[in-house]
Amino acid sequence: MKITYDPEADAVMISLREQPSLESHEIHLGFVLDYDAEENITAIEILHASKNISSPRGITYELLG
Repeated sequence: MKITYDPEADAVMISLREQPSLESHEIHLGFVLDYDAEENITAIEILHASKNISSPRGITYELLG
């Protein structure tokens, strides 16, 4: 998994798989799921990140368990 923030686009991309995305669906305003050929979710995009995330430049990763 890889998380990137593009300040120019103000978008966060959470890449879940290395397969290329073939289609995307906006599931809620500013929240997009990307899918591969087998309809697996490959990525989650959060548009207008500075409005939807408290600190898009400072993402914290925590492993539980």
